[in-house]
Amino acid sequence: MGSKIRCVIRGTEYPSFAAAARAFGLSKNAVWIAAERGTLDAVGLGKVEGIPTTVDGQPFDSITAAARGMEADATSLHHYIASRRRRGLPLAFTWRGRAVEVAR
Repeated sequence: MGSKIRCVIRGTEYPSFAAAARAFGLSKNAVWIAAERGTLDAVGLGKVEGIPTTVDGQPFDSITAAARGMEADATSLHHYIASRRRRGLPLAFTWRGRAVEVAR
């Protein structure tokens, strides 16, 4: 998951995602997701606006809400989307037999 990857949050460098997570009282996964979204500077500041996501034509306010609507693990869906982003693949895809479209 990248626990040895350094990260900088609002000008402070942390030796790992785990160290940053401890500093903000968050999970390592929360810091990883923020890094994937490009929102590290928002870590620890409260709720970040969700990314609108559609599943089989039904709109959701966030990826997490979409995963819940599919009765799926939100972390798995976030990781799958992050993987697609890293590879430059479209954010409209089929996941576990469902048509998913992520706004950004």
